[in-house]
Amino acid sequence: MQPPQNPGPSYPPPPGQQPRPNWFRRTTPAGRAAVILGSVTLSILLLCCTGTAIVSALTGEPKPTQTGTAAEQPQQPILATPGEPTEEASSAAAAPSTVPSSAPPSVAPSASSAAAAPVVQVTTVTERATIRYGERTVKDSSLAQGKRVVRTKGVNGVRTLTYEVTTTDGVTTGRKLVKSAVTKQPVTQVVAV
Repeated sequence: MQPPQNPGPSYPPPPGQQPRPNWFRRTTPAGRAAVILGSVTLSILLLCCTGTAIVSALTGEPKPTQTGTAAEQPQQPILATPGEPTEEASSAAAAPSTVPSSAPPSVAPSASSAAAAPVVQVTTVTERATIRYGERTVKDSSLAQGKRVVRTKGVNGVRTLTYEVTTTDGVTTGRKLVKSAVTKQPVTQVVAV
């Protein structure tokens, strides 16, 4: 009788017979070396990639490094409008300098640059919104079929909304609801049917 060919529970070999070797023992020595090297390489690759991902997630993104002479000098804000010559440009055109300066040139703010600064204002605005009244129907057997009578007239309510409005140079840039309160409760309309 032949043992089953599918993998399953191992059966003890019949007395007097050698047990059948597993798939790893049946491969050639070169195949065994390839399986071992492949599994070790895959394990190292997975450990390195996941370790790098975990470390970078914990430490955050690295700051980009700057190289060259432009990176060594601090950045200066541009205060002149396009087409308007600055003091630095007019003095450089008048007398060219041959000695390089270690300090960056400074630009004095002019009257036009002070006016270019944005004006930010925060104001409080109050608005009123209506709250629609609801309608409730009541059955009344004393009324004729199809007849409708308003017993209580409905009245809309009022909600007061307070906003904090931010304007920059006269343009609304932000609007935030600060307070919402019901000033007047709505009255439900009652209709007899």
